[in-house]
Amino acid sequence: ADSRMSEFSGAWKKHKQEKWGDWVSAHGVGFPKKQIACSFIFKLKEEIEQDGDRWKLTNTDPHGPKTIEFVVGNKVKLDSVPGLGPGTANVDVETSWEEDGKVLLMQITSENTDWTLRRFLESPQEMCVVMKDNKANVESKRWLKKI
Repeated sequence: ADSRMSEFSGAWKKHKQEKWGDWVSAHGVGFPKKQIACSFIFKLKEEIEQDGDRWKLTNTDPHGPKTIEFVVGNKVKLDSVPGLGPGTANVDVETSWEEDGKVLLMQITSENTDWTLRRFLESPQEMCVVMKDNKANVESKRWLKKI
């Protein structure tokens, strides 16, 4: 296992978001809910427990914590993907490493969903998640700081 693959472990808190309004608009969220979604954005926390390819990812937002577990390289069916808002019900999630274990790629698909998420460290203390909806051609980025 590549030693760089273990750097994701820890507690993270979102501190910056780019184009989140575009993201929620593209997924049928009306203005009042969009305002709420935008106000929640900096309350998001992530806890990652990573052991090589084995991941446990807990997202905590104002609705409470949601946890998913997966092994990189496998495909899993999930009833939802935490932290992504609407559109992630009953999806297939396929994970793989890119760039020699520096980037975790999540491909999230269902009948109505075709998203990719790339998660990487910009520094040991800052993680970036690039979310792309391939059907709507909308992209949003979020940055989280280690806490």
